[in-house]
Amino acid sequence: MAKAKVALDHTRISAVVSHGGRGRTRGNASTYVRLLQDCCKRRGLKEGKRVHELIIRDGLEGGRSIGNLLVSLYGKCGDVAAAQRAFDGIRVSDRNVVSWSAMISAYAQNGCSKAALTLFEQMQVEGIPPNKVTFLSILRACCTSETLEQGKLLHALISDCGLESDMAVVNALLNMYCKCSSVERARWVFDKMSSKDVVSWTTMMSAYAQNRDEKAALGLFRQMQREGVKPNIVTFLALLDACTGPEALAVGKLIHAQVAEHGFESDVALSTHLLNMYGKCGSLPDAYSVFQKMTLRNVVTWSSMIGVYSQHGHRASALGLFHQMQWEGLVPDKVVLLSILDMCDAPVFLEEGKLIHATILKLGFELDVVLGTSLLNMYAKCGDVSEAWRVFRYMPEQNVVSWSAMVAAYAQNGHSRRALGVFEQMLQQGMKPTKVTFVSVIDACASLAFLAEGQQIHAHVAECMLEAEVSVANALVHMYGKCGSLEYAVMIFDRMVDRDCVTWNTIISAYAQYGKGRLALQVCGLMQWEEVKTDGVTFVSVLIACSHVGLVNEGFHYLDSIIADPDFTPSVQHYACMIDILGRAGQLENCEKFISEMPFQDDPVIWRTLLGACRVHGDVGRAKYAAERLIELDPLDSAPYIVLSNICASNGSWQEEEKLRTAMVDRHVKKHLGRSSIQVKGVVHEFGVTDKSHPRTKEIYTELDRLGLLIKQEGYVPDMKLVLHDVVDEKDHMLFAHSEKLAIAFGLISTPSGTPLFIIKNLRICSDCHSAIKFISKSVGRQIIVGDGNRFHQFKKGACSCGDYW
Repeated sequence: MAKAKVALDHTRISAVVSHGGRGRTRGNASTYVRLLQDCCKRRGLKEGKRVHELIIRDGLEGGRSIGNLLVSLYGKCGDVAAAQRAFDGIRVSDRNVVSWSAMISAYAQNGCSKAALTLFEQMQVEGIPPNKVTFLSILRACCTSETLEQGKLLHALISDCGLESDMAVVNALLNMYCKCSSVERARWVFDKMSSKDVVSWTTMMSAYAQNRDEKAALGLFRQMQREGVKPNIVTFLALLDACTGPEALAVGKLIHAQVAEHGFESDVALSTHLLNMYGKCGSLPDAYSVFQKMTLRNVVTWSSMIGVYSQHGHRASALGLFHQMQWEGLVPDKVVLLSILDMCDAPVFLEEGKLIHATILKLGFELDVVLGTSLLNMYAKCGDVSEAWRVFRYMPEQNVVSWSAMVAAYAQNGHSRRALGVFEQMLQQGMKPTKVTFVSVIDACASLAFLAEGQQIHAHVAECMLEAEVSVANALVHMYGKCGSLEYAVMIFDRMVDRDCVTWNTIISAYAQYGKGRLALQVCGLMQWEEVKTDGVTFVSVLIACSHVGLVNEGFHYLDSIIADPDFTPSVQHYACMIDILGRAGQLENCEKFISEMPFQDDPVIWRTLLGACRVHGDVGRAKYAAERLIELDPLDSAPYIVLSNICASNGSWQEEEKLRTAMVDRHVKKHLGRSSIQVKGVVHEFGVTDKSHPRTKEIYTELDRLGLLIKQEGYVPDMKLVLHDVVDEKDHMLFAHSEKLAIAFGLISTPSGTPLFIIKNLRICSDCHSAIKFISKSVGRQIIVGDGNRFHQFKKGACSCGDYW
């Protein structure tokens, strides 16, 4: 009968609405009441609006019954503004507790908690006593810790109205305390209840689950069973939410057994929760077992299983499942696509990412800003920056997240100048950078050694009041360190209130790069004293610091502490640092002995490090051995060929040197050419050895000649061993035209007298340039800083900060 009545009412609505008021027949109030009641049951907003139009036509708006139903209809359908208009349309004298309760409910169920609470206060001022429905509605409005005090006042009113024994009201009260994060008070209400239904038990269990207290939630479940209350699906959903780590796996399996015992395994939502629980607890086989046994799977189920594989790094399984989902005819939703895109994070997954992009276009999701940003990130991680830029450009809407992602895409893929350009465009578009944006663009300045631009961005950081953000401050410390301004790096570090492991590692590395080895070790000691957990990066920085100042014993001390730590396994990089320490100290025999006893003998970095030490100390025999081993392990590395060429040239063995150069050509080995750059007035000028491409070449070489004469008078003697060509007359000229000397000459003719010069070189500075620049700094009265990719050299008054130990 009930179904027939609903069908009859639906037919009546259709009949009345379809006439659209064209006939002369007028509806009466009782007809419209029944029609609106049916619309409320079915949440039929469109038909309800048409009925409302007819009510207005017939002049029946403003009555209590119709007005109350209109408020309820619009509230249930999410149109709060229309509900408010309907409430305002009820004559003030006709508004009763139902009217007020309906409007309060409309606000509460649509997230307008403040408005609901204000209206409840107004209702009391008007002298309208609340009833059970009012309390059920207003309790929904108290849903955050900020509304806890109002919730307590409502609890007192409920007691005054004698409703504390009403099951529905007390359950709503219990739920209110849970939502307001007052679990203790919720438990107090729960324990006072004379009778409890499944909703009471489930609400309390859910509260414990939300607070990650699976022990209390499971204890309550057992008590519930002892009292003979049968759990429902919602009960099990709440319990499963409490199982969030490997330690909860056993509890999760007990809950799973209970789910099976109560016959709920066929429920899609519950089974999906089960596989998510196993994923959170780290049991992928159990998660997949649940997935396989499901006879019915929806998109959420597939998304959950893909997400479980993704969270545990099982890319192949996740991607395979994604394709299987499509083969079975299911259309992936936005959540699935975001999850699967996140797994394509390396160049090897680029083609897979492109297929997913095609799927997104096919489904018409390309206009979604979140998916567009995720696509952009995917292409950036896969190294295809041009495609990332294309996705960005064609996004119909670009927010601060997508702009920041594009800045990061360029910065992380070695396109630092473009990253700075996009950042400028972002500011021009009126976008306010976030800490994520600043970290990327500051890193771009660091990689380019752009101090002036870095300082400007630092000013933006200060304007946005983000200097206190640890990630931003870390980036600033790194940037100033890389841009030749150790003083500013230390200043930022000293100002920081909160520091993490990255902070300490960054400042230790900065001290190491500037040859402040003992200061670096002191900072490491302070880091350990403050109980900040060290990691592999910390010890690499510390060992580099030892290397740059010849602290051999200290280096062994730190390496031994790494080896002795059961929670830490030293990497090949740590051993290579120790070889570098011994090599720089001239202990090449100890180097060989150390290598023979270490577990990474066949790694190219080991022999490359030894080879560099042999070159510095002129140990021809060991250099040849190291070079041969390196050529075996990495035949395309130019380092062994170049070093052996150096040795042959220094000994005058030009035929041997020619054979090596021929071998390089035959094997397609590319030599890394030395390049040096200097920034003057915001423009970067780059030079190669004997470079004559600069517009001011003539002036530069004139200045070089002048400097050559000047420093020779001071006692400079060119180191002819470093010229690798069988020539006589041109050796001096070629040696003095190294890239860093050209950059210095340009700097001297382009900047005011006394201005410090900051040079960046991609290769290690040679001994002749190091000697020459010391003399230049004294002769011209300038401070000259050279960052050579290995460390910083600060030349001043004829001396270098490295103390000639590098």
